[in-house]
Amino acid sequence: MSVYGGTKCLGAFAPVAFQTINWEAGSAIPAILISYHNLVAKGIQAPYLRGATKPSKAAFHLTVFKTIRFDIAGVLAATLFLMPAIGTVSPKAMVPLLLISLVAVAAIQITKGGPKSMPSPLLATGLAIFLLWAALGLTWAPSPLPAGFSILSLTALIIAGMVFLWLIPTTVAGAEKVANWCLTGYATANLIIAFEAISGNWISRRVRGLEWRDIISIEGIGENLDAFLNNGIVILALLVWPVITILNRRRQWAWTIVALALIMGVAFYFRHSASLLAVLAGLVAWGMGRISRVWTARLLALGFVVMVLASPFLMERLTRGVDLHSLANSEFGRRLPQSIIPRLFIWDFAAKKSLERPVLGWGMNASRLIPGGGEKFIVYDARVGSGKIKQLYNDSLLPLHPHNQAIQIWLELGGVGAAIVALFGGLFLLRLRFLAPAEATLFGMIVSYLVFALSSFGAWQNWWIATLFLGAALWRTTGRERLGVPA
Repeated sequence: MSVYGGTKCLGAFAPVAFQTINWEAGSAIPAILISYHNLVAKGIQAPYLRGATKPSKAAFHLTVFKTIRFDIAGVLAATLFLMPAIGTVSPKAMVPLLLISLVAVAAIQITKGGPKSMPSPLLATGLAIFLLWAALGLTWAPSPLPAGFSILSLTALIIAGMVFLWLIPTTVAGAEKVANWCLTGYATANLIIAFEAISGNWISRRVRGLEWRDIISIEGIGENLDAFLNNGIVILALLVWPVITILNRRRQWAWTIVALALIMGVAFYFRHSASLLAVLAGLVAWGMGRISRVWTARLLALGFVVMVLASPFLMERLTRGVDLHSLANSEFGRRLPQSIIPRLFIWDFAAKKSLERPVLGWGMNASRLIPGGGEKFIVYDARVGSGKIKQLYNDSLLPLHPHNQAIQIWLELGGVGAAIVALFGGLFLLRLRFLAPAEATLFGMIVSYLVFALSSFGAWQNWWIATLFLGAALWRTTGRERLGVPA
């Protein structure tokens, strides 16, 4: 595909991505239609303006079809440029971005006779069994109807993501172009972060329609500006690994250091301890993978299985006999990141509740309905003198989800659900022993993901799942060597 073609493809996708910044998955179909309209309006008028005969309506659509079909690399380049750039300020855009990219790649593959590779049977089987068990859990879920909708949404998104990965060729012609656009998107995202830091989150405020009076506050009353970028920083922390892979392949060692310094600097500036920990843990895993990919894969698989199966038992044991209120007021507790203490209260409560129903769990999406979850834990500052009351913490024992996906799986789907995840996840991670030396950065990416999974997000959040599939697509496109490694 020519540079003109790639530019035209990017120009068709960019307006849609920005128009769908705060859209959920259900609004993706209008976005796809808009994208198609833009291709018709912008991609076909150019030849006409150059003096060609005005095409018929049928010719319009035929030209669009021909325009779309010529190159998967153009679609992936646009997608992987927009992913970090848009995700920085609006992670919810990941869902429509995934769906739009899926439709575009599917249209291309149709013209080429379909994909030449087959989807991973191991991963597909594991996900199918997991979703079936989740659906069976509707029979004992406290609120079956919302849980059913959640399962349908999750199933649709997983199918979309799996099909997207399946449709992407194992080796993409024009992979270097995709890599270049990926690097450009990552650099753009860092520039956006820098601008947000300097301007007082101007872009985030405009996206959400917030004026200065809505966010400027005293003593934490009002909107948390930094929180707007938290999920975007997570996206950067995950995507830094494919970026490092590209730079290493090109032997651009100085830029590798710059990429790592940027994400760690951003995480430190915005006090996002989870991202900082994720990158540091990823660096350790990368180093181990460079030494021995076989043993790193084995240790990672074993660690994953233990983490999933033992999480509630380990948490219950760690907090047994511990007064969390006293811990929060201790000198050690005050030195911890501010998010740690609330997490301990939440994990302690969720772990104990999961062990009340250790086999079946409470049912899909039951976290927000667990008895007692809405109760508040309040920690008063013991340093304040008599007559004054100051709260250090005031939050629900279980707000929406446990902020730990292993505990959430136990809580909602029980030991059976945890066993399914542990089995298929462990087997999948064992396959990483086939990686080539230059692909050891994948260990860093996976470990970074696991850090976030154990500390931050709900397991069924759409933007999170879409981000994982898009990140996997990025890796499949730019991170693999042509060595016949199982896809």
